[in-house]
Amino acid sequence: MPSLCQAALIWICTIVAPQAMFLQPRNPSRPILDAMNQITRPFKADPDWARIKIPFMLTGTEFKTGTEVTLELTGAIASTLAKRHHATPYVSYNGYGSEVGVGSEPTALHFNHASEYIYTNLTSRSGHFRFILVIRDPIEMVISGYWYIRRQSGDLGEPSPIITRAEREQLLGADVITGLEIVAQGMLKTTFPNICGFLKASNGDVRVMTIGLEDIESDLNQTVSCMYRFLLEPVMPNDFKSILSSSLEVAQAADARRRKKVAEKYAEHFNADENRVLSRKLIDLSSNPVWEEIRKTRHELGYIATQDPASFRLPWPAQC
Repeated sequence: MPSLCQAALIWICTIVAPQAMFLQPRNPSRPILDAMNQITRPFKADPDWARIKIPFMLTGTEFKTGTEVTLELTGAIASTLAKRHHATPYVSYNGYGSEVGVGSEPTALHFNHASEYIYTNLTSRSGHFRFILVIRDPIEMVISGYWYIRRQSGDLGEPSPIITRAEREQLLGADVITGLEIVAQGMLKTTFPNICGFLKASNGDVRVMTIGLEDIESDLNQTVSCMYRFLLEPVMPNDFKSILSSSLEVAQAADARRRKKVAEKYAEHFNADENRVLSRKLIDLSSNPVWEEIRKTRHELGYIATQDPASFRLPWPAQC
């Protein structure tokens, strides 16, 4: 009979996220990155709460807050542990996000649209979990969403969870600031209320950590180390440091591969610097009241000004 620590290690080592280097999707003919690109489509289905099994490690994002990056970082832990224990992981996509695990047993869940509804249902069914919510400066979310939608090609169904087909057509025929305003209005309807609802409902819950995508992008090592310690230490108090170090190396390599591959083959996920600079200038000059609403949302999410007037950051998580 394994000890509690051993059982926890075996359990955690099955936690995975999509990484082509270490695992295969249930449908191996569907490329991993193509599958991951589907995450930003709108989802109608809710989790089947009566049947869902809630594992210890949980993550959540919203549209344009780093879904692929978040899954990639969780996958680095899985890659390290699965190799050590010869695990056979799987990943599947569903109406509310993604499920990862071994065999038929889910061991980690990711929610594409974290909201008060998600948090309330989780806490009513499990008290033993850690949840990392990744968010982003709302202004940057709008800018990223706008250029992403403009660059989409082919029939992807509805282009995002935030605008309709008719609004997309309007956006494609409009100037940049008008298109940005369309995206801003769309995010104010669902995206930002989802994030604010989750944060309000989970306020004071030490099982929940909120990370800014800005911190992941600016200091991968420190930020990811904090995230890994938060997820691993409760169930692996004796081994988490060595696993953290190995997982961080995997995360660094995976991040480099992802950036190279996406830049080469999936350019719709990357915004050119000149587009970001142009967008920020247009927003600063605009008198449309929608931008005051977005700035108010930035404050509600907890973002604070930095020494750079154009840069806002979340305070460093208390759990770190």
